[in-house]
Amino acid sequence: MDINVPIPDKNYKVLIKCCTYNQSKYICDALNGFAIQETNFPFVCIVIDDASKDGNQEVIRQYANENCDMSKAEISEDDVSKYIRVPHKTNGNCFFLFCFLNVNLFGKPEKQEIYKPYRAICEYEAICEGDDYWTDSQKIQKQVDVMTSDQSVGFVYTGFSTVDENGEPRMYPWCEERMERSCSGDIFEKLIDHNMVLTLTICFRKTLYDKYLEFLKKYSVSIDYFLFLVLAGLSKGIYIDEKMGCYRINSNGLVQSSRERVNALCNKALIVSSKIYLNGEFFERSFKEDLKIRKAIVTKFLRLVKSNVMTKSEFFKIVSSSFKMICMLCVVFVEMLKKKLL
Repeated sequence: MDINVPIPDKNYKVLIKCCTYNQSKYICDALNGFAIQETNFPFVCIVIDDASKDGNQEVIRQYANENCDMSKAEISEDDVSKYIRVPHKTNGNCFFLFCFLNVNLFGKPEKQEIYKPYRAICEYEAICEGDDYWTDSQKIQKQVDVMTSDQSVGFVYTGFSTVDENGEPRMYPWCEERMERSCSGDIFEKLIDHNMVLTLTICFRKTLYDKYLEFLKKYSVSIDYFLFLVLAGLSKGIYIDEKMGCYRINSNGLVQSSRERVNALCNKALIVSSKIYLNGEFFERSFKEDLKIRKAIVTKFLRLVKSNVMTKSEFFKIVSSSFKMICMLCVVFVEMLKKKLL
């Protein structure tokens, strides 16, 4: 498969990735969310349409004709896609690379080849799927400023609002609970217990994503929860308690339409990232923090055993791998007995 993406023509600082499929009703909201970003650096939005069948590509082309400076557009194509790289009409720091695929590359490694030339020059990356959108014009600038000022911070995530398929504001308890649990610092332990990061809210260092791609190639866990666990395993994160975007509850979205598959992938992400931590491939924690994380892993794994997601033999193989894990198992068992959970 021959992929020839237009070579970057500027020193973009942030790469925004937007994958979209059959989202013709929503994609303009996402594109406008990128265009409103006010930054002191250039950024590129790579919008990849996975061969949609609902006219999504035509909607994107119309958006480009109406909102971008097509007199400066660079148009090309290869075996996989047609490309339009073009600057926004009024936002001098906003540039688009529209990719109109003729084959669906969802979940396939070839898609990474499209990003590759731009990832080589960008320091940071952000993600927003085609049915979600950003509402705060300072989102990317604020996130980059945090990471620029503190080299120990590898990712920044934010609060969010929720809307229904028609864009009407809706309150969903599970979304509010995520934000209530959100915090800054070393959040790996908390992510093991429950994910509180939404894809549309996060911005992270490219160097950490390089490491994530290595783990992804090795373990094949293609879900954003795995990305969040890897980022948290490798660095500390900062939570900005401001609602900077909208998460759309879409009945055709992956989470709503394929819940069993998503749950299975999340469980795999949890197990794999826990093994990576126990193998010492994430940054070294203090003795106290390490014990807390190991306890969280044991507790979560026991739940997986109880729900038949993990076998007892697999559980004991992992737990018996170190003296610390055996000790944490004993601690968890005692606590569960006191709470009469056993």
